[in-house]
Amino acid sequence: MWQARCGTWSVKSDPGALVVAKHLKNPAADTAGAADLSPERTTSWRARESLLAAAGAAVFVVLCGLYAVYFFRVPIARQLDLYRYQLLGFFLVPEELVQQWRAAPVGDVAVADRIPLLLLAGTVWGVAFLLGWLVLSRVRIARQLSRLEYFAFATGIGLSGLSLLTLAVGLLGGLNQPLVFLAAGLAIVMVSVWQARRVAAWRADRPASASASAAAGAVGDEPAAPARQRPRAWWCALPFVLVIVGGALLPPLDFDVLEYHLQVPREWVQSGRITFLPHNVYGNMPLGAEALAALTMAVSPGEEGWWWGALAGKLVMALFAPLTALLLYSAASRCVSREAGIVAALLYLSTPWITHVSANGLNEGVIGFYLLAASYATKRWLDERHADPVAARGYVWLAGWMAGAAAACKYTCVVLVVLPLLIVVLVMSRRDWLRTVSAFVVAVMLACGLWYGKNWVQTGNPVYPLLPRVFTSQPRTPEQVVQFQRAHRVPVDAEGRRYSPAQAWATLRSLLGDSVHHSPLLVPFAALVLVRRRTLRQAAYWLIGGLVFVAVWWLTTHRLDRFLVPACPLFALVGAIGATWSSSRVWRGTMWTVLGLGLAASFMMVVSRPVADNRYLVRLTQLRDDPQLTTVTVAHRYLNQHVPPRRRALVVGDAAVFNLRVPVLYSTCFDTSVLEELLRDRDAQARRARLKELRVSHIFVNWQEIARYQQPGNYGFTAAITPELIHGELEAEQQLIRAVAVPELDRQSGEIFEVVTSPDRP
Repeated sequence: MWQARCGTWSVKSDPGALVVAKHLKNPAADTAGAADLSPERTTSWRARESLLAAAGAAVFVVLCGLYAVYFFRVPIARQLDLYRYQLLGFFLVPEELVQQWRAAPVGDVAVADRIPLLLLAGTVWGVAFLLGWLVLSRVRIARQLSRLEYFAFATGIGLSGLSLLTLAVGLLGGLNQPLVFLAAGLAIVMVSVWQARRVAAWRADRPASASASAAAGAVGDEPAAPARQRPRAWWCALPFVLVIVGGALLPPLDFDVLEYHLQVPREWVQSGRITFLPHNVYGNMPLGAEALAALTMAVSPGEEGWWWGALAGKLVMALFAPLTALLLYSAASRCVSREAGIVAALLYLSTPWITHVSANGLNEGVIGFYLLAASYATKRWLDERHADPVAARGYVWLAGWMAGAAAACKYTCVVLVVLPLLIVVLVMSRRDWLRTVSAFVVAVMLACGLWYGKNWVQTGNPVYPLLPRVFTSQPRTPEQVVQFQRAHRVPVDAEGRRYSPAQAWATLRSLLGDSVHHSPLLVPFAALVLVRRRTLRQAAYWLIGGLVFVAVWWLTTHRLDRFLVPACPLFALVGAIGATWSSSRVWRGTMWTVLGLGLAASFMMVVSRPVADNRYLVRLTQLRDDPQLTTVTVAHRYLNQHVPPRRRALVVGDAAVFNLRVPVLYSTCFDTSVLEELLRDRDAQARRARLKELRVSHIFVNWQEIARYQQPGNYGFTAAITPELIHGELEAEQQLIRAVAVPELDRQSGEIFEVVTSPDRP
């Protein structure tokens, strides 16, 4: 018997009939009508169902085979002429994969240096859960939630709360005071202990029967299990979790992470406060996920605490992926079955995009969790709004908070998450719509309002640097406004069109498998919801949510594949529901076989180079300092070794400066460079005095990055900085700088100059 539960309704597929009964406290209501069938009809129905399942399984295998031929012939590194199917060769030579993990022959195998980072990240998560537990216990929906739902929602609320706490402390200038965070964490633990004892005493005073009933309902009733379970399938998730954790503990490689996801929290912590950053436009946007990295940096001791704290912060952000998998399991278990929950969790964790964003310190995995949590809370509100109005108000508040937490991580979440769910709440709340919508909006503002208020106070624009025509007082030049808008608008084709069939076809191919970190399982499993109307109806809410996300992404953003990653949980749920279209043993065996093969292929895609940094077993200090292993560029290594104490390096054209250990002046391509400001005054003495005032000892000009930015269709870069000006005017005529010979550095890609303190006395 296949059983599905979705909110307050129970749906059963019995032999020969589909019975829909109101899910009441009496379990007998679920089986009403099952005895209306004769043995002959039952046998006939089972035969037809088995035949249909066998035919469906055969067609599914054939279509998956054809899809695999297309999927694995997609190139993932054109410059290396590398295709997906080539990664499957590691099944034949697994020892080569282990050698990559060891970075043999120069890597020193050591994993004990990760233990302090694991403890720090675990402590942050533990305090976050306690904080979320304190908050969630006041929302009056505890009895409606299963244990895993309670844990996932409480942890998400707590992490959002710790992010807001970090922002508040930073705005007050206390980021260089770790005792503030230690005191706050201790206070949360003490209040939690007091609250737990209070609840225990309250339960002890109640009659035994009532106490047992309350204990059973405190965390919700677990959904009933189907007849057949595959609990061992949970072990399939463990390798992917280990890869995510191992990758998160490696030094960062992604350009955006080196430029602002970790660089901006580092600047906050080193300056002790969160303030306006005129040189990094991204540092003035909502960074709710990155604030967690600032927290771990702030409490990490030592001069290099910011670096070790950054790795712990990466791990804190990466752990949102398994938390999302737990919530997926809970949602699918409640709506369908526990087996579907396991499938949903595995589909999500095995998606290479999830490993990529989680291990590299990007925030799409965090947004994906909050999107799923907000959507699931909204779904629970839709199910409970008539049966239990008190719990329904709690779900509305929870949905608003989770949507606001997503908006605290990125501006685009306002249109991708907040507005669609607000429309759902507005349309579906009929009698008490004002109170319901107000609760949702207030929760959103509580979760993200401080980030937008910070920008309003610091720049005059709550969504800086967006909407420049509405908020005209923001500190940007007209040229910079145009440059930023041009770089982040909906892309145009050769004919100047933003919406064309060719662009739609390219997007569709990307969604079907061309995207470099795509999953071999999501598309085939999601397509299964079309097999039967029953599964399509069950998946409609999640499918519509995912399609709306894709549509808004395509219509309003600059269409980076990575920005679609937050929708992966929704499509994983759709795929899990589709996998339950039949309870036949033939179908279930086929489904699990295909899933297992896909998991194995995905694992090879996320643990092998050049797709990912997989040096999981190498000592961290060696990865940071050994020239044969470190990912620090030649120019940055030179500056780290030669910039004198209490002096700074000026970097031009290169904004990915996280690996620089020395003080640095830099700017993104959308901001004014210090060197560009220096060139406005043509007087040599004034320029020399300005360099002395800024304490600049070395200048690095990254010609390769400047040329990349200046290519047609790229972000753009100022034309004021040229090789002729640097060498002709600054070096030869005014003798402000002199070139430094760095044998490993190609002068065509970049040059390092030393500032000359005096033209007569270098």
